[in-house]
Amino acid sequence: MPARRPPLWNPHHVDVCTPAQVEAPTGKDAYAGYHWIEPLKAWLYEIPKSGSSTLVQLFRTRHRVDDRRRRRPEPDDIAFAVVRDPLCRAISGFLEAYKRAAFRTNWSSSRCPFRRFPYLLDNQSSAEVRLGLALRTLATQGARLAGPACGYAYSHMLSQTYFIWPNRSNLWSEKGRMPRATRLLKLENLENELLAFCEERGAADFCRARLRGGLKQLNKQNSAMRCGGRCVSHESRDVVLHEMSRATRHALHQYYAADYSCLNYSRHAPPACHVKFTS
Repeated sequence: MPARRPPLWNPHHVDVCTPAQVEAPTGKDAYAGYHWIEPLKAWLYEIPKSGSSTLVQLFRTRHRVDDRRRRRPEPDDIAFAVVRDPLCRAISGFLEAYKRAAFRTNWSSSRCPFRRFPYLLDNQSSAEVRLGLALRTLATQGARLAGPACGYAYSHMLSQTYFIWPNRSNLWSEKGRMPRATRLLKLENLENELLAFCEERGAADFCRARLRGGLKQLNKQNSAMRCGGRCVSHESRDVVLHEMSRATRHALHQYYAADYSCLNYSRHAPPACHVKFTS
């Protein structure tokens, strides 16, 4: 058996690895996404905009499913998650929130009011300005905005730390408490890190079979299924990273400070926003 790798974060650094206070409120609308992956004998924490759609297809589960209803966590269980460069994820999450909010706020009897999405009201501003408006709204409202009424739109902008925080959802008993995610795989090198994790868990053959053709091909198939081949590319309306102002970068670094501290990303390193899955 290969030597066990150390966790990519210290699960005992509770003060560092909990989300900002504005994300602390929990309740029945909290994002679920707790998946028991039987071949790996491990729980997967689903984090939106960090390869979650690809993982859902890979492990043949469904978004936002709470598997604690069919298998209660045991004291010795382990958990893992896939994480992503915080700045890259924030931009991708903003685009997803924009798309979901624009769709729902136009319903005649929508429970998703325009006041939650000030960046939809200004058609003249750049994507970066709208990103700043969304971030300021999130910084004052936090997890209270991240419910189903707006299609979990703002969920895609909440910190990754929020999603790997075991206390974020309603618990019907202490026995239902999730284990801490002590293994974090990075999206930028996901295929290699996932295969290594599967080997450690005695599930190498299972993962190789599911990864036949590579994550790149799996991700391509997943995108086609979601869009029917008709999706408009985010690249055409993306925030231009190299043109982003220092003020916007600072605001992003400040809001996602816990992600940088917890997930072993450097705010001084060039963000890997255009790194594709390895084949």
